[in-house]
Amino acid sequence: FDSACAAVVNSWKSKPRDFWHCRGNEVIREHVVARSSMFSPARSGCPVDLSELSTARKTIMHCNGTEPKVDFTANWKVAIEAHKATPQSWTGQTIFYKLQSH
Repeated sequence: FDSACAAVVNSWKSKPRDFWHCRGNEVIREHVVARSSMFSPARSGCPVDLSELSTARKTIMHCNGTEPKVDFTANWKVAIEAHKATPQSWTGQTIFYKLQSH
């Protein structure tokens, strides 16, 4: 890398990033960076194989300091639901659930 590229890469490293954690049977994506659509764990570095997740998804959205809005999706694996647009940009959590057999 030249010094200009190194500076850009280092600036990316210091930016806040979304991250994963697990709690019991919940697999949780913490959204630190504002987004304007629902979240799908596909191609996101999910710490659990997608086949081990149920189709249920709970999203907790914080928009402009208002009370959190909770959205429950019965089947996030359906294409129209996977990345559905939201009315406002938001930060918060998306919670997926491990199947009982895993």
